[in-house]
Amino acid sequence: MSKIDTKILEDLIERSILLTQRHKMELKTILPTMSGVRLTKLKGVLDSEGEVIDKMMRDAVDRAVEEDDIKFLSRLEQMLSKSLKSLHKEQEKMDAEDEEEIDLDNFFEDIDYE
Repeated sequence: MSKIDTKILEDLIERSILLTQRHKMELKTILPTMSGVRLTKLKGVLDSEGEVIDKMMRDAVDRAVEEDDIKFLSRLEQMLSKSLKSLHKEQEKMDAEDEEEIDLDNFFEDIDYE
């Protein structure tokens, strides 16, 4: 597999991660206000973007396996492992933010006005 193919796959993985993060944030803010029709359209867009990326990644991996490109497959494994760790950290961060709620009833009681 050439360096160009490797670069394309790296870009695909990065794009996939960014899309996942962007969509999570968009869905958090948009979902409560969307109608069923708009939700269906959004799901279709997300699914089609994901399918294109998945197919391109599968094709690249299939070519690497056929060509017995161990170096490429090893690098791909490292990139995916790093990406998954990054996604897990981002998910933990988002979960922690969701759990943090400011108690507005007691917020001003803690302030010393003197």
